[in-house]
Amino acid sequence: LIHIPEPWNCELLLTQPNNAKDIYGDYKNGKIDYSTVSQKIDEINNTNLVNSDISTIIFNTDNLRESRMSYKRGEEYEKSKDYLNAIIQFSNVIKDDSDYIKAQKYITSISPSCKKNVLRDIDDCLKKKDFQKAVDLANSAKSAFPNDEDIQSRLDNANNLLDSQRKSEEKKRIESLKNSQEVSVVNISTTSDNLLNDVYLIVKVKNNTNKMVKKYTVTWMGFDSNGYPVETGWLSPQKVKSGSAEENIAPGKTSPSDSGFQLTGGWDKTVQAKTFIACVESAEYYDGSTWDNEYYDYWLNEYQDKQYH
Repeated sequence: LIHIPEPWNCELLLTQPNNAKDIYGDYKNGKIDYSTVSQKIDEINNTNLVNSDISTIIFNTDNLRESRMSYKRGEEYEKSKDYLNAIIQFSNVIKDDSDYIKAQKYITSISPSCKKNVLRDIDDCLKKKDFQKAVDLANSAKSAFPNDEDIQSRLDNANNLLDSQRKSEEKKRIESLKNSQEVSVVNISTTSDNLLNDVYLIVKVKNNTNKMVKKYTVTWMGFDSNGYPVETGWLSPQKVKSGSAEENIAPGKTSPSDSGFQLTGGWDKTVQAKTFIACVESAEYYDGSTWDNEYYDYWLNEYQDKQYH
């Protein structure tokens, strides 16, 4: 038996290639809308008789649809006198679009005055030290004037000033965290016991709260005579070493004990570190509350694995 396709399938088989080629032309000339394009393409796909031109038609149709939307958005920006965004939208209009020439004429006519105004606005932002707004405005201007040296110069300057501003603000924030520590290191020294002559690190801390400190954890680092980090601590020496202490420290007072963290043991009494720094990591109070030092991570990042000056 020979299978004869249904009549509608035969018709599609014969007409589908020509229809596929005409879809984009009809859409370009305004004979059909985008939803009709999608419907026709779906009908062709559903027959499993997909023409090689279909993918190109879909690509071109989507580009033309986006181009027409850009032109409409450009007109809306023009009406609201937002000329910079109007230029950006009109720049997205493609040559296949019937409004391409009109879009290009508008760009040519408005660009000189628009550029002058946007440069003035960027300079005003820089004077007011609103560097983020200056960067945003310069980036938008670059979309409208991609190869303009004046716009690029303003953008580079604004980015540099914004970076410096952020670094300055971050430095102030870190300094504020350092000065507002609930429990802070006030003195570091070393001592030796009289019996075994072992060396201990004594870290004095101050309670800057109105609560009674029960326990705290402190982290320290040691550096040699040239300022390079060295391992410290007995049994398990490390370049960044932590230890906990249980001490009752009254509000506004410093740690009363002279006991410390052991640095040497056994026969070797050598301590390579000549300089020590330390920071409180956390604390526990008798009222049950705890404190984690926000400054600690910044302190660690500043000194860990770096030469100490």
